Order: sequence, then structure tokens, then C-alpha cells
Amino acid sequence: MAANYPTKSVISSSDWQKMESVFRRLKTVCLDMNFPIDYVWQNIPVGEYLERVRQLRCEEKLTHDQMRFFDKLDIDLQYRERHWYYMYERAKQYYERYGHLSVSKKEDYTLQKWIGSQRQKYYEGPRKRKNRMDRYSPLSKEQMQLLEDIEIVWDASTKL
Repeated sequence: MAANYPTKSVISSSDWQKMESVFRRLKTVCLDMNFPIDYVWQNIPVGEYLERVRQLRCEEKLTHDQMRFFDKLDIDLQYRERHWYYMYERAKQYYERYGHLSVSKKEDYTLQKWIGSQRQKYYEGPRKRKNRMDRYSPLSKEQMQLLEDIEIVWDASTKL
């Protein structure tokens, strides 16, 4: 199920400072800081703030310090699943524009790399990284179906 992302993922520096202040105050009264999008605290749309931050994380637009701020507050930015759907939407837009998913590094390196990792997940093959073996988490049936709906070619050696 794809998430409904906020349309405005940019946060001004004044909004950011306000959000940091709100989250710091909330941490003193809440144990669980993972608020739903409709959560409002003292007339402040905290849930919407958190959704905007999560979207920025998906778009890889948060600074290291901003990510550390949320880590220190133990706020889950739900990166993995959200990022998958964010990248899927990019792949879908590419497919709708060009009719295939054969993305070159020059066109969109990040998308090309993500599509390659989906192929590896499909085959559940191990990969070697920094002298250790990792396994990709397998794709869910829903994820496989979504990718097949936009005609992913699982075997990269297959020509279009």
C-alpha cells in the first residue's frame, strides 16, 4: 500500500526551528514519538510535521545533524518502507514517460541503482560489502506485483 506523501516536503529554517522546539517539548511528555499524520498537540499539527520530515528523509534532503536530532529523540523516520515507495513512484513515472525501466546511470544514477537492487532482492542473492556477506530482504508479493505492473525486467541481461 503506497503512502500518501505530503506535497510540500521543503521546510523553511524558521519552520524547522519551530518543529525542533515542539519535538523537544513533546519528548518530555510522550514515550512514543511516532505520531500519526492527523495528530495535533496544543493546536500544532505535529503529525503533519513528522510526515514532512519523513518525506524529506525519503528524498535524501535531511542533513546529518537533522537526522541525528530525530535519532536522539528516538523518532522513527520509517525510512526503508517509505523510501521503497518513493523510489517506486520515481520508477513508475520513468516507465510512464519512456515505456521501459532501462535507466542509464547518466539519466538517473539513483533510480538505476535502485532498480538493480530490486532485481537482486527478487533473486534473494547475497552480496559482499566490506568483507562481509549480507542478504537483501526479499521483496513482498505486493512489491513484486507493483514492479511487474510497470514491466520490470528481472533478468538484466535480457534486451528490450
